[in-house]
Amino acid sequence: MLDGAKALAGQITALLGAPPALTRADIARSAKLRKGGGEMVKTIATLCDKFGLVVPSQPTAPLVAKINQAEDLVALHKELVTATKHVADAMFQAQSESWVG
Repeated sequence: MLDGAKALAGQITALLGAPPALTRADIARSAKLRKGGGEMVKTIATLCDKFGLVVPSQPTAPLVAKINQAEDLVALHKELVTATKHVADAMFQAQSESWVG
């Protein structure tokens, strides 16, 4: 089981790159996406493209690509949380049954 988990972790690292080493201060200083912010980014990008508004320092394509990546990662995170809960429950049950014995 452990080898399979390590292989999965390796696949995730290969897909996403090395994990960033964010400190609490880094997280506190960062901009936080608000509820509905993803749709707002997409709407603003669509309007900019429609009306020809170009901000050289903030092209819209990378913004939309990043929000799409974030949405994909949210789905991945939910699956990993579910898997982690399954492992934690199985671990607890095995420990409990061992102790009862």
